[in-house]
Amino acid sequence: MSEEGASCDGWAVSSLQIIAASVGGGTPSKANDAYWEDGTIPWVSPKDMKQFVVVGTEDRLTDDALELLSLVPTHSILVVVCSGILSRTLPVPLNAMPVTINQDMRAFVPAPGINAKFFAWQLVAREREILGRCSKHGTTVASIERPALARFSLQVAPTFEQVRIVEKLEELFSDLNAGIAELKAAQKELVRYRQSLLKAAVDGTLTAAWRAVQSQQPGELKESGAQLLERILTERRARREVKQLAKFTEQGKASPKGWNQK
Repeated sequence: MSEEGASCDGWAVSSLQIIAASVGGGTPSKANDAYWEDGTIPWVSPKDMKQFVVVGTEDRLTDDALELLSLVPTHSILVVVCSGILSRTLPVPLNAMPVTINQDMRAFVPAPGINAKFFAWQLVAREREILGRCSKHGTTVASIERPALARFSLQVAPTFEQVRIVEKLEELFSDLNAGIAELKAAQKELVRYRQSLLKAAVDGTLTAAWRAVQSQQPGELKESGAQLLERILTERRARREVKQLAKFTEQGKASPKGWNQK
């Protein structure tokens, strides 16, 4: 490992091809039931990359299929290298159990002393840089150049420090997730409060105390709701009559008897 470019004392710069063994994958023939029916071996594809730790897969293989693929050990770094999702993000989870992977994936099995979480989070943190420097150009489906990814420079901290960083990071993420949960709960409460506030406003409850005080205050007579409606109707009727009279005049007709009573 080279010390060139190391950012902290005791740290070094290396790459995935040095700190981990690369494992590829494939898709056994779907036409052969012997590879798939009643399978028990997890088979990871990009559609399973929904969380930082893969704990289950949609598809499973049989022991017969395992003869065609390599079994990836627990706590390896899984990377999607060919998928439309790479136009937006770079999924980098770990596997919570031994798995196989399909041809659109690449697995990196850490060497002794290498904390998989530390390097997985490092890849996530440098997602935009990796997508910018390692993406293939001119392909129909977004893809990562595997040699370029294998050579991508990574910071290597001493083993004990890798562990401490991961522990602190997970502690902070736990606090952050708790804060997010509280915010979501508060948002739901605010929605309910808004609806309650609107209901109180339109049924008069919101201003009941204010109206009680105002009714005791001397001053001009306040218009009731019924009086307001009567005034509106009166004003609308008057405007309508003026408009209708103008229409009769324009047509050269006398206004019919009782026309304004309809």
